[in-house]
Amino acid sequence: MLSHIVPTHEALARNNTLTALDLGGNTLGVHGAVKVADALATNSTLTTLNLHENMIQDAGACHVARVLAANTRLTALELGHNGIRGKGAAHLAAALRRNTTLTRLDLRGNELYAETAQEFVEVLRTRPPPPGGSFTLLGVSLCQGSRDLRDLDPRGDAARWDNTRLLEAFWEDQRRRRLECPALVPHRQRAHTVHTHTHTHTHTH
Repeated sequence: MLSHIVPTHEALARNNTLTALDLGGNTLGVHGAVKVADALATNSTLTTLNLHENMIQDAGACHVARVLAANTRLTALELGHNGIRGKGAAHLAAALRRNTTLTRLDLRGNELYAETAQEFVEVLRTRPPPPGGSFTLLGVSLCQGSRDLRDLDPRGDAARWDNTRLLEAFWEDQRRRRLECPALVPHRQRAHTVHTHTHTHTHTH
């Protein structure tokens, strides 16, 4: 039922102390997801939001992604089992280009395939590691979208759709590459941008 969502979203918009909100399994649907996302846009304290199993689908995920892109407080977002497919996941991936505070995104139980993995791979190539150096992405096998990431997966974590160690290895690999060969990173971006597998060919005369 949706009748309880209006007071919830209004309270979230006004609340300045709540840090975690669990709305999992409430059948919010797209309309409910829009209401919660709009409230999140004005909330400055929430760090954990669980919208697991609410059938928000692509339309709801796109709205959440729009708000997530500008959010600077949320660190954990649970969106498992919501009927999210390629379009919604692509918007969430794009939101991570601007959002640098989220450290956990759970998309398990959605219909996400290799194309979605590639979207996240491209974003995470340039997204700096979050505070603490760890980012947990559940429900998307990044190895489906990148052969070079498979090479960094000796433990097989990505096969379990948990990319935490894989991403830590990826960012460590990029840090090592920059230290060994700073020329791999363009001068104007060396101070703050992570790039991967940019090959510089030097000819000796």
